Amino acid sequence: VPCDCTGTAPQCKEITLDNDPVITFPCLFIIRSSSQLGQSGQGTPVREQINQLSGFLDGTTVYGFTSKHRNLLTDSDGMHLRMQSVKGNHFLPSVDMINDNGIKDKFSTSSALNDKGHAELVAGDTRVLENPLLSSLHTLFARLHNNAVDQLRTINPGWNKSRVFAEARLFVIGVMKEINYNEHMPLMVGDPGMAVMNSIGRGKKKNKKRANPDGHVPPSQDNPSIRNEFAAAAYRFGHSMVPDDFKSANTDMSQKRSAKLENNFFDPDLLFRDGAGACLRGMASMEAANVGGHYADATNHKLFKPNTLNHGVDLLAINLAVN
Repeated sequence: VPCDCTGTAPQCKEITLDNDPVITFPCLFIIRSSSQLGQSGQGTPVREQINQLSGFLDGTTVYGFTSKHRNLLTDSDGMHLRMQSVKGNHFLPSVDMINDNGIKDKFSTSSALNDKGHAELVAGDTRVLENPLLSSLHTLFARLHNNAVDQLRTINPGWNKSRVFAEARLFVIGVMKEINYNEHMPLMVGDPGMAVMNSIGRGKKKNKKRANPDGHVPPSQDNPSIRNEFAAAAYRFGHSMVPDDFKSANTDMSQKRSAKLENNFFDPDLLFRDGAGACLRGMASMEAANVGGHYADATNHKLFKPNTLNHGVDLLAINLAVN
């Protein structure tokens, strides 16, 4: 969708910049998501977003959101995920390895960001190259799938390739759920929040709809949809935790290399230089920024900064516009 600062495109939302101390663009803009007609708590019609990805923890960031995408990521043996060898290590496949124009369009990156000309990597989600640490996590889960395939074939030599792939995928999804529900969520909401979560009844007997004071009725417990209030607003607290600097680490966890996030958006140079393991060790040794209204400069003024400019765009302004 072509967007500009004229305000004439209905699919675009412009954010006018007046005397911004850093950003020289006349405006920022975002493309509005697909929508459907919804209903407010008072019964009036409202514009509701459509989740174009997935409302489940189903590993789609690893396997793609369509069967076609999953098939393109699957190796010729029908069990493993496609990988490439870089310095003897397994990396995600490159755009050139997958013969599909849609993949090339969605995963190719600009030389203004990927200025070293590294191969663009392909995963289940187009944001795989957003920064080297995220790329490393994508690499980790693809390697986990392939390791699970190897182990399952040893334990169950009689399984056909379709079952091996499916069981390995279920294992990866299970690991993701374990991380999210048993590790991340308790840290995010604390003991009081977990007590509330655990008190919510599951099943039809305890599935009564409870109206809030404003008249809004929460969705049924049997409805797995992600609430717009959560996806578009509440969960974006994580953006305030992103630091300006990150690093890679050696096997003894000593620092190997440090880098500025502002110079590494959609630039996999650190990943190719140090490897996914070093990036993940560096990430494990870092502390997240405190949750709050303050954003790091890398996301406040220099999000997706090209190498030809001294600024990018403003993630906080974008989040406010989205909400």
